[in-house]
Amino acid sequence: MAANRARSNMTIRPLLKLLLLLWIFAAATGLFAAPDAQGAFGETCAMPAGAKQNITNYIVSFAFDEGLAHCGDSSKCSATIRNWLAVREFSQGNYAAAEKWFAEAETLAAKYPPSATWKKKRGWGALEDVRRYLAARKELGAITPEYVQKIRVVYPRRTRATSPNGKTVKYDGNVCNLRHLELNFGLLKQYLELFSRGKLSIAVDYQVVDTDVTRMDKRGKGILESIVPWGADMDQLMADNARNYDLVWFMYPYKGGIASGGVGRLPLDSSGKNTIGMRRVWYPDGWARYGNFPQFFHEYLHTVEFSMGLKITAHNSAETARILKQTGLSKGLGESDYAEWHFANTIPGQKSFEKAFGYPARRRQQNAADEDLPEEIPVHAEQKDNNAD
Repeated sequence: MAANRARSNMTIRPLLKLLLLLWIFAAATGLFAAPDAQGAFGETCAMPAGAKQNITNYIVSFAFDEGLAHCGDSSKCSATIRNWLAVREFSQGNYAAAEKWFAEAETLAAKYPPSATWKKKRGWGALEDVRRYLAARKELGAITPEYVQKIRVVYPRRTRATSPNGKTVKYDGNVCNLRHLELNFGLLKQYLELFSRGKLSIAVDYQVVDTDVTRMDKRGKGILESIVPWGADMDQLMADNARNYDLVWFMYPYKGGIASGGVGRLPLDSSGKNTIGMRRVWYPDGWARYGNFPQFFHEYLHTVEFSMGLKITAHNSAETARILKQTGLSKGLGESDYAEWHFANTIPGQKSFEKAFGYPARRRQQNAADEDLPEEIPVHAEQKDNNAD
């Protein structure tokens, strides 16, 4: 037995040494990847010391449980914070807990109407969307998806750039913003699993890079290839994105500007000349909270519609009319309704879910091949920050 233990230790020690070397490499290069936001950022999201104890600060700091104690059950915020808790639990797949918080929120809202955070139209982030999708997703039960789309979030820690109007832009990344983005991805996962009847899911990881975004375009969008420093570690990261992921979500520290999603060129080095075709989204972190879920969902849908050759998103009344005519849906609905219809009727069409949402050919090749995807990124800066509480 002693000999077996010795052999076991000889096997384990090199593995531990390798893991330590990998950790040291990550620390030295400023790359911190994790399947959750706090693990990637390396910090805990919490109320800042000395911050005023009000519902807004609790929500911004993702401190929903602490906010529950602050609100109690006899104030206007008592319903609001329970709605946030319900959305959080749904995003994590805790359906019974989500239903509990929604039920309590509904009872309290009769006395203390919830805030403007929840006053959204059907199909555009309304609570009625979340509640009915929650009930349907719970009924669907456990799933075994045909394909799990891999999504990589790349999040620089700082933006130090010049805005289009010549002013200095100085923003720091925030672990709480990353947690809010993670909540939105959790909801997206539940929606896609439901709409596809369990055939599609997503897996997201978060890559925080200790770098600066140093340039913004004339519309206020951060430029990925402007990241400084950009060394061999960034080259390796981008090659990994191209080879092993289906969609890259570039979220940069900024209060607003422009978000865009679709299919186009992902730079593989700082020159911006070496590229690969990818599904991609550019997104300011000031829009990370659930109040902007319609924008978040909209940008993701752009990656779907350009991959599938469909029209799912609407920017104006003409596009809305076109979608309603094609789908036969009625007025008063929104983009989650449009997506639900397309998953039931046109997605994935003649393709497999792997082909519709992944790059199977790329992963079977030794090198990441440029699939020559056409640049299809709509230009729009649609939403103001809609995080009112």
